[in-house]
Amino acid sequence: MPFSSDDENAMNLDQPATRLDIRDIREEIQQLRQELESRFEDVHRHIDVSMEAFKSEFANLYDWTQLTTSTLGGRVDNMERGHDSRLSALEHRVTRLEAKRK
Repeated sequence: MPFSSDDENAMNLDQPATRLDIRDIREEIQQLRQELESRFEDVHRHIDVSMEAFKSEFANLYDWTQLTTSTLGGRVDNMERGHDSRLSALEHRVTRLEAKRK
Protein backbone atom coordinates (compact mmCIF):
# COMPACT_ATOMS: atom_id res chain seq x y z
CA MET A 1 0.00 0.00 0.00
CA PRO A 2 1.55 3.35 -1.02
CA PHE A 3 1.99 6.13 1.56
CA SER A 4 -0.24 9.18 1.35
CA SER A 5 1.13 12.69 1.82
CA ASP A 6 -0.10 12.66 5.45
CA ASP A 7 1.85 9.50 6.11
CA GLU A 8 4.95 11.05 4.56
CA ASN A 9 4.58 14.14 6.76
CA ALA A 10 4.18 11.91 9.79
CA MET A 11 7.38 10.11 8.86
CA ASN A 12 9.21 13.45 8.48
CA LEU A 13 8.33 14.29 12.07
CA ASP A 14 10.80 11.66 13.20
CA GLN A 15 13.65 13.61 11.60
CA PRO A 16 15.65 16.02 13.77
CA ALA A 17 15.05 19.73 13.13
CA THR A 18 17.84 21.65 11.45
CA ARG A 19 18.87 25.19 12.26
CA LEU A 20 17.20 26.24 9.02
CA ASP A 21 13.92 24.65 10.17
CA ILE A 22 14.15 26.43 13.51
CA ARG A 23 14.90 29.76 11.81
CA ASP A 24 11.90 29.30 9.50
CA ILE A 25 9.66 28.53 12.46
CA ARG A 26 10.90 31.62 14.33
CA GLU A 27 10.18 33.78 11.27
CA GLU A 28 6.66 32.34 11.03
CA ILE A 29 6.11 32.98 14.72
CA GLN A 30 7.35 36.57 14.32
CA GLN A 31 4.96 37.12 11.38
CA LEU A 32 2.08 35.69 13.39
CA ARG A 33 2.91 38.00 16.31
CA GLN A 34 2.93 41.02 14.03
CA GLU A 35 -0.41 40.01 12.54
CA LEU A 36 -1.83 39.43 16.01
CA GLU A 37 -0.63 42.86 17.17
CA SER A 38 -2.23 44.42 14.10
CA ARG A 39 -5.54 42.68 14.88
CA PHE A 40 -5.27 43.73 18.51
CA GLU A 41 -4.86 47.37 17.46
CA ASP A 42 -7.96 47.07 15.22
CA VAL A 43 -10.02 45.57 18.04
CA HIS A 44 -8.73 48.17 20.51
CA ARG A 45 -9.67 50.99 18.11
CA HIS A 46 -13.14 49.49 17.61
CA ILE A 47 -13.69 49.24 21.38
CA ASP A 48 -12.57 52.85 21.85
CA VAL A 49 -15.01 54.08 19.20
CA SER A 50 -17.82 52.00 20.71
CA MET A 51 -17.12 53.34 24.19
CA GLU A 52 -17.17 56.93 22.96
CA ALA A 53 -20.52 56.31 21.25
CA PHE A 54 -21.88 54.71 24.43
CA LYS A 55 -20.69 57.63 26.57
CA SER A 56 -22.31 60.10 24.18
CA GLU A 57 -25.63 58.23 24.15
CA PHE A 58 -25.57 57.82 27.92
CA ALA A 59 -24.89 61.54 28.36
CA ASN A 60 -27.89 62.30 26.13
CA LEU A 61 -30.05 59.93 28.16
CA TYR A 62 -28.87 61.51 31.43
CA ASP A 63 -29.61 65.02 30.15
CA TRP A 64 -33.07 63.97 28.97
CA THR A 65 -33.80 62.31 32.32
CA GLN A 66 -32.66 65.37 34.26
CA LEU A 67 -34.76 67.66 32.09
CA THR A 68 -37.82 65.44 32.33
CA THR A 69 -37.67 64.93 36.09
CA SER A 70 -36.87 68.57 36.88
CA THR A 71 -40.03 69.77 35.09
CA LEU A 72 -42.19 66.85 36.21
CA GLY A 73 -43.25 68.50 39.49
CA GLY A 74 -44.50 71.61 37.72
CA ARG A 75 -46.38 69.58 35.15
CA VAL A 76 -48.07 67.47 37.83
CA ASP A 77 -49.04 70.60 39.77
CA ASN A 78 -50.58 72.14 36.64
CA MET A 79 -52.47 68.94 35.96
CA GLU A 80 -53.79 68.80 39.54
CA ARG A 81 -54.92 72.41 39.35
CA GLY A 82 -56.70 71.67 36.10
CA HIS A 83 -58.35 68.59 37.64
CA ASP A 84 -59.40 70.55 40.69
CA SER A 85 -61.20 73.19 38.66
CA ARG A 86 -62.80 70.57 36.38
CA LEU A 87 -63.86 68.46 39.35
CA SER A 88 -65.42 71.50 41.03
CA ALA A 89 -67.31 72.39 37.85
CA LEU A 90 -68.51 68.80 37.49
CA GLU A 91 -69.67 68.64 41.11
CA HIS A 92 -71.52 71.93 40.63
CA ARG A 93 -73.31 70.55 37.53
CA VAL A 94 -74.27 67.32 39.29
CA THR A 95 -75.58 69.24 42.30
CA ARG A 96 -77.73 71.41 39.99
CA LEU A 97 -79.11 68.35 38.20
CA GLU A 98 -79.90 66.66 41.51
CA ALA A 99 -81.64 69.81 42.69
CA LYS A 100 -83.78 69.93 39.54
CA ARG A 101 -84.88 66.30 40.00
CA LYS A 102 -86.17 66.90 43.50
